[in-house]
Amino acid sequence: MPTHLDLPLDPDLNADAYLQWATLTEFKYFNLKPSDTYVVLAEFSEPLNRTAIERMRGSKRISISSWYEGQPYAAIMLSKEDFKERFVAQLRLLQEFGAICIELASPTGMVMPEFPTGVAPGSDTVIGVIDDGCPFAHVHLRGAAPNEPTVRFIWDQGSGAFYTQAALKALIAGAKTTIGSIDEDSAYLTSGLPSLRFATSHGAQVLSHASGHARDTKPLPPHTLKPIDIAFVQLPGYALDQPAGEWLHHLAVEGIYAIRTYARSMCTTKASRILINLSYGPRTGPHDGTSVLEKVIDFLTAEAASDHYDLRVVVPSGNSHLDRAHAQFDLAQGGGTIDWHVAPDTQTPCFVEIWLPTTTLIGDILAYLVAPNGEVIPAEYLHPHPNANNTAWTVTVHVCGDVTKKMILMVIAPTARTTATDTDKLPLATPGRWKIGVKMRPGHAGNGIAHAYLSRNEPNLGRIRRGYDGYFDTPTYDPNRYLQASTKLDVNPATLGPAEVVAAGSINGIATGAKSEVIAAYYASGPGMPSSYSSGSPTRGLRVQPDWAYPGDDSKVLSGRLAGGNRSATVMRLIGTSFTAPQFVYESIVLPLPPVSASVPPRTERLGDGCR
Repeated sequence: MPTHLDLPLDPDLNADAYLQWATLTEFKYFNLKPSDTYVVLAEFSEPLNRTAIERMRGSKRISISSWYEGQPYAAIMLSKEDFKERFVAQLRLLQEFGAICIELASPTGMVMPEFPTGVAPGSDTVIGVIDDGCPFAHVHLRGAAPNEPTVRFIWDQGSGAFYTQAALKALIAGAKTTIGSIDEDSAYLTSGLPSLRFATSHGAQVLSHASGHARDTKPLPPHTLKPIDIAFVQLPGYALDQPAGEWLHHLAVEGIYAIRTYARSMCTTKASRILINLSYGPRTGPHDGTSVLEKVIDFLTAEAASDHYDLRVVVPSGNSHLDRAHAQFDLAQGGGTIDWHVAPDTQTPCFVEIWLPTTTLIGDILAYLVAPNGEVIPAEYLHPHPNANNTAWTVTVHVCGDVTKKMILMVIAPTARTTATDTDKLPLATPGRWKIGVKMRPGHAGNGIAHAYLSRNEPNLGRIRRGYDGYFDTPTYDPNRYLQASTKLDVNPATLGPAEVVAAGSINGIATGAKSEVIAAYYASGPGMPSSYSSGSPTRGLRVQPDWAYPGDDSKVLSGRLAGGNRSATVMRLIGTSFTAPQFVYESIVLPLPPVSASVPPRTERLGDGCR
């Protein structure tokens, strides 16, 4: 058994490719403060019992929350002490407890509080939002009484602090002016919550839509005017500053558990409906419903149904339809090469994931990355392969030990310096035209499509720009083709070459699960016409398409929708499927959800089954 990271990893370890690369480079490319811990997201062969959790806690190497009792998925904090020597031993220890899949969740530790119980009467319906920016003092988020917040619970994942209804009510009461109005800035400053100093935030826009206060939102009918609690999970800054979304999964898992804990355990009255909005859209992932986060959502949704309450997680379909971030290699035609344009002035790593067909053997594939200077970096099985100056790496893995799931990870180092002192001596990658090759080896016949997904590098709303996306390119790519009517989104597949950039199939990487509610966008001035950025099907799995489409833009010439900002007097216009997803959350409070059809015919439209 190998004990040092300079050797290929044992395939039985089930460590994902990001974990292998991060350990090889000693976490130097994440632009974070030094940390003694890191987090993995693990899937276990059976639900964890209290004995297993206590045994893990008894090890000095493992930290795990009691939240995960009875669950087969868990975020686990591990030590970086003597990291290279203990890495394999740590993964072996998790396997002894039944871990069958281990993926890097975060390169830094986390704070996981134990939430109190019996803190509020509770409501029959809880809206959960996992996002950035919660303006709890906004007039639209206050109840009939001036000091009464409809946001009843906030957990700041960055600091670990949480705020119950009583604490939020006290913050609002303490911010009253001499004339009786609410000094919202004072309330936000006292709370210490992030992302509330500017005119708006991503979370403020989502809350405005989810609570029914965005422009053109129909008011709630009188018979539905009953208490509705809002529970908010604030994402930490280090995750928001990594727009690729690689660290989203464990934060979203913890956020869903926290909202469910509020709705079902903290309150004296258990909620029978929990609607959770997660407006985030990473491009990478298997896109077949088998990412750990998607499996957690499916598991918790089914568990809620068996316990006789309704839990729904709502996600956007994504905004990358025209971003040239998805490419296909037709292995039946032998595969081929595409160009990967790596942007200059980018302070964060660039990632590409290539997912192979289940029927293709790793040994039959010849995959490689070519630098602008012509150097070829082969993608080798279980052995991260660097280029000559350690600015690019490739590795091929079986995912979670499943021999049918095969992924190639390609990483390019930052092309610009950061202000972090521990990265000022690291070599910079060369921006420009790189090439990605995925071909069948001579003498081997292939079948199926290998899909390449480019991670995002554009900054999240309100965050400092640290990079640019880059894009894929092939000589035959025609962006105008993907602005046509839905029925003409794709040309005949038979006319596509062996390697093509394709807009179809660019759906959000966490929006392919079986039980998630997936929401696309369309132009309000012409119902049925999808917004140009709105991503859609097909996926690599069983999901056919997004479920629904809501207005994302007023018209083709007036993009976006108006919604409330961080303060009661602000109204801002933002664009994206992030703001169509909470429209579904809001209307689900008013309208009965449609039955799920057992047989949905395959379609090529980006829209869902219907437009509300």
